[in-house]
Amino acid sequence: MDSTRYTWDDALGGKEPREYAQNMIRLTRSADRTTFYGQLLRVRDNIERSLRSVIMNPTGNATLPEFLGHLDLKFLDWHDQVTQRDERMAAKRRTDRTGKHRPPPNIDSRQYRSQEPDRNVGRPAATASYNTKLQPSITPATLPFHPLPSTRSPPERQSTPPVAMASHSNDDVPGG
Repeated sequence: MDSTRYTWDDALGGKEPREYAQNMIRLTRSADRTTFYGQLLRVRDNIERSLRSVIMNPTGNATLPEFLGHLDLKFLDWHDQVTQRDERMAAKRRTDRTGKHRPPPNIDSRQYRSQEPDRNVGRPAATASYNTKLQPSITPATLPFHPLPSTRSPPERQSTPPVAMASHSNDDVPGG
């Protein structure tokens, strides 16, 4: 009876707490726990602590259908939480720090690469061959030499003489 517990793994596996509770009540009856309240307490106490924290503490006048109904409602929440947690953990395992996906743990990395979609579909053949062939390393010795143009250029000569600037004094204004 002490080894019968309801855990997160049970919730993930889809085992309903109703089945667990009914089994625990049978076990507590056979162990001579005669009060129904004591049986419900034993059911609640053998649920994993983090799950148990959201389950109501049974009262002396609680009925079995009421208690099982409460467990059924909590099971839906637990199952959703476990599913979301596992999806997040699986995504985290598949993604490394750089954001690149890792192969799932049960697949050889060579198989994983062969399962990736062909990224060259619909591209010209030259691009596809470029992506699949090894390119020689580029070094300064292999680059063609092209001298850079000089950044200084001679000043250009103006074809028109410079215009004299008009003065802005009152002497030039007629009548002034």
